Amino acid sequence: MSSTQAMLDAVFPAGVPSRIARLIRPEVADPLIEDFKVGPILAFGATDRPPRVAVSDQGEPEAWATAVQSQWPCAQTRDLLALSIPGMRRMIDTDGSDGAEIYLDDLQEHRAIAAVEALRPPEFAGDLMCLIATVPVGARSVITRHQSAPFHYLRGTLAEQVATLVDHGAAGIWGVRWCRGSVASVVWVSEARWSGTTDLARAIALHFGAPDSWHRCMSALRRHGLEGYPDAIEMFPDGTLDVTVGVLRQPA
Repeated sequence: MSSTQAMLDAVFPAGVPSRIARLIRPEVADPLIEDFKVGPILAFGATDRPPRVAVSDQGEPEAWATAVQSQWPCAQTRDLLALSIPGMRRMIDTDGSDGAEIYLDDLQEHRAIAAVEALRPPEFAGDLMCLIATVPVGARSVITRHQSAPFHYLRGTLAEQVATLVDHGAAGIWGVRWCRGSVASVVWVSEARWSGTTDLARAIALHFGAPDSWHRCMSALRRHGLEGYPDAIEMFPDGTLDVTVGVLRQPA
């Protein structure tokens, strides 16, 4: 069986939602499984949130765009994709329902886009990392990019969550998601693949208690000679977290 399919089957034991299945071709996804082509997104501490999947346009930008527009055929999808430029990483985050979030990612590697700059929080002069459109409602948000934990912008539960991660050794890239000028969440991008800290990243995530879907996903990957780890953790003011799974091949 395809390793990507096995991972998805573990996350969705009742069946992979059809919208998600239509986005993923295992023959394209399997060779890119270590390169963040497909990443399950699992809610920690939130039993009422279904698992989701992030699917990037890597390896098939035109086919990906066609599939996204076909599954979420609204003006908001079209308008967001129209802002992308060649070589820009695009990603969709969905649970397979009518709603999704579409990302223009790694904006720090590209020239400024006026529609993105218009959403820049006035107090932040650094790099913007992502533009996100929620479809079909059309709301847009941006993620700012930080080299260290962004305590200056945080209060309450978000500040406590980030402090917990830092106390447990979290290092890497940080992001703050802004929606209508307010902080909506904080993202820790573990960079564990590059720093060799996948064990640490897993321990940090497990500190918050993992859902069954995490354990099923890790087991399925191990059966295919792979290991899963937290590529990113997004923290919300209600104390819940979303953990995006990254994948590496296990050492021989």
